[in-house]
Amino acid sequence: MCYATLDSDAVGSCRLPAACCGVVGFKGTYGLISMQGILDGEQLPDEYLLWMAHAGITSRRVRDTALMLDVLAERGSATGPPAFAATLDESRKLRLGIGANCKPPPAGAGIFEAALKTLRSLGHEIIETEVPLVELDSATVARIKDDRRDIRARVFKHIDAYVLPTTPTTTPTVGECRKNALSLSPAYTPFANYYGLPAISVPCGFDPLVSPVGLQFVAPADRDALVLQVAHQYESATS
Repeated sequence: MCYATLDSDAVGSCRLPAACCGVVGFKGTYGLISMQGILDGEQLPDEYLLWMAHAGITSRRVRDTALMLDVLAERGSATGPPAFAATLDESRKLRLGIGANCKPPPAGAGIFEAALKTLRSLGHEIIETEVPLVELDSATVARIKDDRRDIRARVFKHIDAYVLPTTPTTTPTVGECRKNALSLSPAYTPFANYYGLPAISVPCGFDPLVSPVGLQFVAPADRDALVLQVAHQYESATS
């Protein structure tokens, strides 16, 4: 119905629907797109939600997201105007970490393995590691500043980015959602919000019920161009 949408993403509210709908969902580094005005008219959220909330973009293709980001990204005096679309075709061989603690759903295991095979064929190294997932019930703002500062040194020493399923389950049916409105788990998305990391979900196939499946890339803070580039490279190599 439109070229792209400007969204909010606090635990995955942009990436999760994108995965279920077979489109691209992106949220940048914390503050890359201003949240000013997005929550206007809403009841003031608590401090935790303000730290978790990111502006996001939903579009059909990664290039569409990059073009939107060139318009929406904050312009720093030192960095000048953004140029995400212009650098989208740059390619580099990356070390991509897959999480031993982020298993795809059984119905999507073959799809995820096929995605990894494609990434290997593009020259990327796949390294098994742990994804720093967060428990929503125990996450607080008390250490969020320190955790965001320390995350690059702590988990990105040996990898350039993570690649993982966007969801731990396949897309639920309407009937399942009628019984449980929260039937789609956000387990694999909120860690990027907590640590303020750029993350993108792109389509990577269909499950046995012919529902879309999402593949997620997550990079260190301020490496938004990298996460867009590897997502675009994967998208271009698949149908």
